Amino acid sequence: MSDHYPIFLNLEGRPCLVVGGGRVASRKVRGLLDSGAHITVVSPRVTEELEKLARQNRIQWIEREYCEQDLAEQFLAFVATDQESVSEAVLQDAQSTSTLVCAVKKESQSHFQTPAKGKVDEVQFAISTGGQSPSRARELKEKFLADLKAQSSPDSSSDSSPHPQNWKSPARSGHVYLVGAGPGSGGLLTQRGQHLLDTCDVVYYDRLIGKEIINSIPDSVEKIYVGKQKGHSRPDTGELLAQAAQKGKAVVRLKGGDPNLYGRGGEEMTDLLYQEVPFEIVPGVSALTAVPSAAGIPVTYRNLSREVVIRSGYRLPDPESDRLQKPNAEETTYVYFMTVGRLAEIVEELLNYDQLPSETPIAIIQKGTLPEQETLTATLGTVLDIADKTPLQPPALVIVGQVVHFRNRKSLLNYLKTVEPEFTRSGWLSASEEGPSP
Repeated sequence: MSDHYPIFLNLEGRPCLVVGGGRVASRKVRGLLDSGAHITVVSPRVTEELEKLARQNRIQWIEREYCEQDLAEQFLAFVATDQESVSEAVLQDAQSTSTLVCAVKKESQSHFQTPAKGKVDEVQFAISTGGQSPSRARELKEKFLADLKAQSSPDSSSDSSPHPQNWKSPARSGHVYLVGAGPGSGGLLTQRGQHLLDTCDVVYYDRLIGKEIINSIPDSVEKIYVGKQKGHSRPDTGELLAQAAQKGKAVVRLKGGDPNLYGRGGEEMTDLLYQEVPFEIVPGVSALTAVPSAAGIPVTYRNLSREVVIRSGYRLPDPESDRLQKPNAEETTYVYFMTVGRLAEIVEELLNYDQLPSETPIAIIQKGTLPEQETLTATLGTVLDIADKTPLQPPALVIVGQVVHFRNRKSLLNYLKTVEPEFTRSGWLSASEEGPSP
C-alpha cells in the first residue's frame, strides 16, 4: 500500500458532514469548528455538547439516520459511529460524489485518516501512523508538544518535578492514569478525567463508580471490573495496570472520589513504581466536601468549625481508647490552607502543641494544579530557613507528615521498607474490600 500524502487543508467556510452523535463525533466537531468549517451532524441522538452547539446555530443537526442525500455537496465526511454498516454505506455512496470520507470503523478503506495534531504559537504539526497505531501517534505528539513548549519558555519554572499536564493532552500509550471519578454523579467528573476516558485504550473500575460515568466511556474502550466480588478473591489491580501499560496500552484506573483520599491511590502508585511504569494522578472531587455540600451542609464555617479531622470508618478503634480522642502524631497528616504569612506559627504549633519531631517532613505546594505549580520540601526543623530564601506566593497549601516521602519517588520504596519491614508490593491492596467513596 502506498504512503498517505500529508496535507493541511483550508476548511474555512467549506461544508463538512459528521455522521454520528456520540463522543467521537463531538471530538471531530470540535476540530472542524477550530478550522472554520460549516458543519452538519446527522444522527438520531447527539451529546449534550452537540445539542448545545446546534441551539447556538454553530452547527446544523439533522435528527435522523444517515441517507445518501446527506453527502451531496459535502467537501469532507467523517463517520463517527461504531456501526460498520453505516461506515460501509457512506463509503459506497461517496464513490459517486467528490466527497472525501474518513470512517473510524473502516480506516483501511477510508480516503484519509485524521492525524494526532498539535500547535504551539505559529508552529502546527500532525502525526499519522496510517491508522495502524493511534496511541503511538498520540505519544509522539505529546513528546513534540513538550519539546516545543520547553523551547518557547525554557525558564518558566524552577521546580524540577513534572507539572500537571495540559488537560487536553490525550492518554499516552504505556502510561497509567489514576483518575478520580468523584462521588458518583457524572457531572462531577473533571474535564481531564473525561478526556482521558475518551482517549485511553482500557479502563479498570470498581463498584464505587457511578453508572452514568461508566456509560459515558466510548464503546471502543475496553472496560474491566476489578472490584471485590462475593466468593472471589480481589484481583491484583496494580499488577493488571502494570501489565497493560507494559503492552503499550494507555491505561486508566478509575477510582471513586479522589484517588489519594482513602482511595488507595498511594498503594497503587507504589505498585507502579516497583514495575517502573510511568503514571499520572488526576485529582477528583472528593466526597469529603461534595457529599455534605450536596446536602446543604458546609464542613467549615466561621466561629462554628475551624478545622476538619478525617478518619476512615473501615477500622474503628475502641471507643474507650485514647487514640480516638487524640491522633497519633506519627500517623497523622496535617493539611493547612491559607498559609502565606503564617508559616512560623504553623511550625511552632506542630512542634510544640502536636509534639512532632523536628525531622518530620513538610511540603509547601504553591499554585497547585496550575502550570506554574512549585513544591518546596523540607523538615519542620529546616523549613523556615529554606522559606526565607524562597518567598511563598499565594495560594499555598502545607502538608506535614510521613506521606510527604511520596514526593521523592526514587527513595520512597526504600523508606517504606525501613518503616514497615513486612511491607511487600500489593500488600495493602488485597487487605480489604473497597471502603466508602472518598
